This record gives sequence, structure tokens and C-alpha cells, in this order.
Amino acid sequence: MDACGNNAVREKRGSLKTRGWFASTVTVLGAALASQVHAQNPADTPVNQLEQVVVTAQRREESILETPVTVTAIGGDILKQQNVQELTDLVPLTPGLEIEPDAGRTAIRLRGIATSDGSPASENTTALHVDNIYLSHRAALDGYFYDVDRVEVLQGPQGTLYGRNTAAGSINIISRRPVQKQQGSVEVEFGTYGHRRVQGMLNVPITDTLAVRSAFQSTTNDGYFDSGIDANRSTYGRLSAQWNPTDRVSVYAKLDFGDSRRQGVGTALLGVVDNTNPDHWTLTRLDEDDGFNDRLAHPRDASAAGDAIDQSFISNKFWGVMTEITFDLTDNTQFIVNAARIEEKNRSRTVNEEGEINAGGLGYNFFGGPADDRRIGRPWVENVLDARFQGVLADQLDWTVGYFRFKDDTNEPEGNATGVAFNAPISLSESDAYYGQVTWTPPAIDRLHITVGGRHTEDWKKWDFQVVLFDSFVVGGSGGVLEKDWENDDWKVGLAWDLSDSSLLYANAATGYRSGSWYPGPLPQYGPEHVDAYELGWKGRFLNNRLDLVANAYYYEYSDMAIGFDALNTLSGEYEASMFNLGLAEITGFNIGGTWLVTDTDRLAFNLDYTDSEIKEFDFAAALAQFGPQYNLDAAFDWTGLALPNTTPWRLTLAWNHTFNLGKGTLDSRLQSVWNDARYEGYRETTQVQYEFAGYRIDSYFTLDWNLIYQPGDAQWHAGLYVTNITDEIVPNSLRGGDEAPEGTLAGTLPANQAYLTGTLRAPREFGIRFGLDF
Repeated sequence: MDACGNNAVREKRGSLKTRGWFASTVTVLGAALASQVHAQNPADTPVNQLEQVVVTAQRREESILETPVTVTAIGGDILKQQNVQELTDLVPLTPGLEIEPDAGRTAIRLRGIATSDGSPASENTTALHVDNIYLSHRAALDGYFYDVDRVEVLQGPQGTLYGRNTAAGSINIISRRPVQKQQGSVEVEFGTYGHRRVQGMLNVPITDTLAVRSAFQSTTNDGYFDSGIDANRSTYGRLSAQWNPTDRVSVYAKLDFGDSRRQGVGTALLGVVDNTNPDHWTLTRLDEDDGFNDRLAHPRDASAAGDAIDQSFISNKFWGVMTEITFDLTDNTQFIVNAARIEEKNRSRTVNEEGEINAGGLGYNFFGGPADDRRIGRPWVENVLDARFQGVLADQLDWTVGYFRFKDDTNEPEGNATGVAFNAPISLSESDAYYGQVTWTPPAIDRLHITVGGRHTEDWKKWDFQVVLFDSFVVGGSGGVLEKDWENDDWKVGLAWDLSDSSLLYANAATGYRSGSWYPGPLPQYGPEHVDAYELGWKGRFLNNRLDLVANAYYYEYSDMAIGFDALNTLSGEYEASMFNLGLAEITGFNIGGTWLVTDTDRLAFNLDYTDSEIKEFDFAAALAQFGPQYNLDAAFDWTGLALPNTTPWRLTLAWNHTFNLGKGTLDSRLQSVWNDARYEGYRETTQVQYEFAGYRIDSYFTLDWNLIYQPGDAQWHAGLYVTNITDEIVPNSLRGGDEAPEGTLAGTLPANQAYLTGTLRAPREFGIRFGLDF
């Protein structure tokens, strides 16, 4: 790993060697596929075919090959095979996706677009939906990855049908629904680092019209570091019912609940950034071979406290109730209502469950100061309503019109600190939207499909600004109430052409919008972000349904993007963070992927993804002018010409599935490899002028995962094993720099030309075994 300065970051990162390697790979794959296309006799009927994938990307069920939008659909079987247990596990399976977990505040980045605001009132630019219900907050996003039917990731703005904060796209997790069949399953899993997981499901038909389903998952992990930091324990459950009282009425209802506890953040000390050359940054790794141990462990090991390590922990508890009622008004018209209420509380403390005080540092608790038993809470309540009419007119016009209502009431903080009790409701968000979309197939040209859509959104936010003292640290400011509202209109125009019965060409122009928000700093308000997107795509099925291919290319204009950085308050001597709408970025890219059933027992899948971004405008002077005279911020700070942070230029994913027929059973093997290009986590100014423009680079890396599942022929049980990150890559999710030595790890302060580099890490190499029973 190394880090490069401002001039080096502006250079194009793709070398001729890298591009040549990719070109050779694509050429070989293309030649192999082409030879098979010409060699295959169309009259031959294969024994096996690729399954039909059904998605709801356009709010109605349809084949993915007939859906004229870019969507990645990952079925429940692949999710299970690939050991997907949390949101970050989707990254290698999804083109253009990066996820940065950080102390319960997950940032989702899709095709280079994401928010850098971690305040409670902000939302992601990629919306998360669970069973078509929008989730605003980002603390308990991992509590839904069990008993899943599929995950759909829509790349690109979804401002018409999904709307709220879908400037970059949308992720929809779709649970398995109750069915009219009695079935059940249970699976246990054991792995390295004290990993233990139990999950189960029971589906019972009550009557001919009513079925219920229950599912649960309980996971324990001792953490990846010898210090014990980053250990977690979680329990999630779901109870759902499907009732069809008549042929025209369908009711789906479910109750979700969860309890997740994570001990600390798992921040690692990665090395030292050396600025001896002012035009170039380098990283001196402390010990390349140590891997995940105390040397690359949590920076607050607290050696001064003896055996008392940093054992602060984060607790997320939530529950939610959701209903979906479908009325078939006619054979071609439906009225669908989705409604939900979700309550969640995020708490953090500076002591562990045994009551031991963290004497070595506060860890993730937002605030510094002397060690004591601080309890910081963040409760919130979300209410969501989405009602829509949809139908088909004369087999020529598919139409949808609807209304969306959202309300979020957040309280922060709640608890006690140094004996001061408080309960300060500070955030209220409301949103109303009206939307519609139609797709017309002209009778004279039945292979052409024209789509037009629009959405009007009205957002309102209120911040009840209160002063709360944590020791000598002031949270908030001078007090008061801030209110702000925004209106926005999104639109979409699309054309699709059926090249054949199994091949579709499409082009879309669309806009996306992320609501403005507040930030606890000297400039608390910032405005909405906007994305204008243009995309050309193609998808098709060949070789008698044994080969699926997709390709798309896109161009985005990402305007009014909000960027956060610090300013020095010369009166208090403290650095204070704020968010600003500073600039415009352009993003271009493409994706090529496919799945090939090579033989009846071999399946090959691949994805080649490219994203290029550049910040074209950076109106720093306008932001600087908003500060008061007591703030000091170097006006030379400029991101113009840089790539968007944490945007991966190239990614190649290859997966091979092979089924071994063992006579009385089968052994399914899945081998998946991912090569990720180098990327820059950000460009951070620090407390010293010479650290400005520090571009923190995450080197390219290669990961390899292997999964085996044995299924006896007649028995209802299965067994498996897996190895993830076989090459044991040390891959940071995020990077942070600072000139002070992390407490308890190394003593003293570095010379003026050096800074420590810390960050959160992805999982190391892990082994595990599974045993399951179906009944």
C-alpha cells in the first residue's frame, strides 16, 4: 500500500500493462464464447438450461431479460453458496458497488456516487429497500440477509418509480414469502475467529388461503484482532403471513426484529505516511507479514490500563412491521399498498458488558474526555407508505401511478455523560412524492417500447438544535431551531428494441435526487444533490438458453455534490466539520458480464466493470465565504481534476460452478475470484498544512473464495465447507490519517513530515463448515 500526493493523484491510473491484461482476458473470453455460438447446433435441445430470473425492477414481476434497465439479480442459492451474511458481502457480486462500514454508519457507493455525511438526518444516495419498503437509516442494514429469495441492485438513478434518495441506484432485499407447502430447515455453521451461526425456517399452511412462515438467524464472532476488538453478536427474526381471502385480494404481512452488538469499531493501525518528498506520498507498512494481530490492531489497546483494553461497544436494536395489500380491480388493473413502521435504537457505551471501564480511549462514542460510563443513544422511528395503481391497457400500454409518504423522527442523543442526563429530539424529516410511468408499444412496431416517467418530491426537515455538554466539549452550538424544505422533479425517457425474441437493446435518460440535510457544524445546512444519467444497454440469451450476456455503457453528470471537511475555529482552537455543495463531477463507465452453462455440470460467470470519474468544478471560494471570520481554512484546497473518492476504476469477477455426480449424491463446488483495481479513499486535509491534499490510496488486490456443498441423493441433509479470502489479503474499507501516535500502540509524536495511517479492514482468510437439514 502507498499514498500519493495531489499531483500524482491527478494522473491517469491505468497502465498499458494493466489495460493489455484486461484486453487479453476479454479477447480470450470473447473468442471462447463466439466459438461456442457457432459450434452449437440450434436444433439441439440441451439437457439443462439457465433458469429464468424474475425481477421487480419496474415494480412488477417480469423476466430480467425483458427489463429495459440495468439490474443485477442475485438469487438466494448464490447468496447462500457465496456465504453472503451482510451488506458488504454483495460487493464482489455487484458491478460498480463499494460499501464502507464504519461504526454502524454504512456508506453505499454505486458507480462512484455516495454521501460522505454520517449525521443521523442524512440518507445514502443509493436507497435500500427491504420487500419494497424504503429504509432511511444505515445502522442495522445487515439484519435482513437470511431466508432471502433474491437481492436486486439497480444501477443508475431510479428517480421515477423508487424516487427517494436513489441518485445512484437502489438495493432491494426480497425475503422468501410463505407458500402453500409445509417445509422447514435448520443449518449450523462453525468457523475461524469463533464464528458460530444458526439459522432456521418453518413454513406452515394454516388453511387453503393462509400460510405463515418464521425464520431466524443468530451469529457470534470473536473478532478478527488478537485484542478482541470488533467482536459481534447478533440475533434476527422474522414472522410473516400470506393470506389470499379471495381470488382478487392478496395480503402479505411480516414482523422483523433484531438485536446486534459489536464490540468496538475494529480500526487498524496500517502504517506511516511519509511526506519527505512534497510531491509524493509513500506508506511505510509497520509489518507486512503480521496480518490481523495486535500490530495491525485497534489503535486504542490502552497499554497504560494494563489488561483493560478498549471494550466500548455498539448496540443496535430494531423492530418493524410491514404489510402489502394487492387488489386486482380487473384482470389488467391492480391497486397495491405497501406500508411499514420501523423503530430502531443505536447505543454505544464506554464499558463492556461486565462493567469494566474503558480507560484507554473512548473508541466509537463520538466524544472524547475522561473515561467513565457514557451511554449514547440514537433512537428513531420511520413510517413509510407507498400506494400505487398499475395495469396494462389493450396489451400496448403498461402504466403505473402512485403516491409515496415518508416520516422519520430521530432523537439524538439520549443517555448520560459525566452525570448530565438529557433527551434531545433533534431531527424530523418528512417527504411526499407523486409519481407515474408509462411504457407504450406502438401496434405498428411491436418490437419498440417507449417509456416516459416523472416524479414530484417535496421534502421537509427540522432540526431542534440544543446545546449538550460532554465534559468541556460542546455538541451543537448556540441552540435554536432550523427548518428547511426542498422540491424536486425527476424524469425518465427510455427506448427499448427487441432485436429478437431473446435479445433486447435499450437506452435510458433519467435523473436522480438526494435530499439536502443538516450537519452538526458551523454551517449546519446543505442542499440536495442531483444526477443526470444517460445509458445504453443490451442483454440477450443464446445457445438454446445456455448463455446469458449483458453489456451497458453510461455517462453521468453529478452536480451539487456535498463534500465534508474541517475548518479551524481560531477562537476555540477546535476543528469543526461541515458539509458543502461544492461541485460537479462527470462519470463514465461500462460493464460486460455473462453466465454460461458450459456443460450440464459446469457454469461460468464473469463481470468486467470499468468506472472513470473526474471532479470538473470545485467551488471552494463560495463555501469559504459562508464561514465566519474566526474560521481558518486554506483557500488553496481544491479537488478539481481528481477522481471521486473510493471509486474503483477496474474490477473483474470470475466464478466457476461445478457439480460432481457421486452416484448417491452430488458435490457442488463454487470458486470465485475478484480482482480490484487501486482506488483512492479520499483526499483529506489534516491539522498541518503539509498534510493537505493527502491522497490515501488503497492498492489493487485479488481475492479468492471457495465453497463446497455435499447433498446425498435421497437424504434431506447437506454438509459443506468454505474458505473466504484464501490469499489473506489485507484490504482496507476506509483510511484515516493523523499526526498523533495512536494511544497504547506506539508512543510519542511523529516528526513533522510523517503521519500515522489507520483504517477499518475487510475480513481476513476464514474457514468454516456447515451442516443443514431440510424437513
